[in-house]
Amino acid sequence: MDTQIKEEVKIRKAAEADSKDISSLIIATLQQSNSSDYCEDEIARLCAAHSCSDITDMIATKELLVAEKNERIAGCIALVFAEQEPGTALVTTVFVHPGFQGQGIGKLLMSFAEEVTRGRNIRTLKLYSSITAHSFYIKLGYKDISGSIPALTDDDIFAMSKSIV
Repeated sequence: MDTQIKEEVKIRKAAEADSKDISSLIIATLQQSNSSDYCEDEIARLCAAHSCSDITDMIATKELLVAEKNERIAGCIALVFAEQEPGTALVTTVFVHPGFQGQGIGKLLMSFAEEVTRGRNIRTLKLYSSITAHSFYIKLGYKDISGSIPALTDDDIFAMSKSIV
């Protein structure tokens, strides 16, 4: 991991006051980065599911973290520690604002999430990847759960996991 990006980016727990900025970041990312892989109706549905109130709910129910760079929220990640599947955590949300993509922030957020989960004796991290982000997760060592063929679900997302022991 690039030492400079670690020094420039601060990762912290999201606060309710961040809800509007996180919602705006997610919507901008969906509209700008994901629109080439998904139809307009799907992007609109996903944007509607990430309103300010939805983010406030997410902050209350998940481990939602934000990455700040230049005093702006540049990215976010949400984790759920699955009680029904001991030793496993689920990454439910990862977004990096288009203006900050390609700077290592997504990689830093994923690395931080892996550290947090290791600290809780989690051995496996699972996620559902968009078509857009699939190659990013492959580069980080995540594998399609189905094995040799992509594990696409009905929503055009890939079920993936990584051992973080």
